[in-house]
Amino acid sequence: MSEFCKYCGKEFRSISDLTFHSCSRNPNGGRHVPFEGDKNGPFYCVHCGKEFRKLSDLVFYSCSKNLGGNRHEPFEGNVSGNFTCKYCGKEYRKLSDLVFYSCPRNPERGGKHVPAR
Repeated sequence: MSEFCKYCGKEFRSISDLTFHSCSRNPNGGRHVPFEGDKNGPFYCVHCGKEFRKLSDLVFYSCSKNLGGNRHEPFEGNVSGNFTCKYCGKEYRKLSDLVFYSCPRNPERGGKHVPAR
């Protein structure tokens, strides 16, 4: 089974291969970090909810909704079924809808819903 880096989207044959190499996209300047979501896709950005077919495409492009950085960041939770806000528990069918609307219980990130894993 293949393993993917959550920062660059590069595919490796095993976790040991992945964690052995350094990653130029790692914000901490370290090694590749395993992506813990569904490796079959689709892949979603946690900030804007946009869907991508390949993880490498998701992490390559910039995201206007990412306030802490400039690139899309992958959602590593369950992508089958509804998406739930980790602050208020409200559910949405699409991740893009969840991250679009305001959440009265969110103390940060502009008051938007934040997906739970």
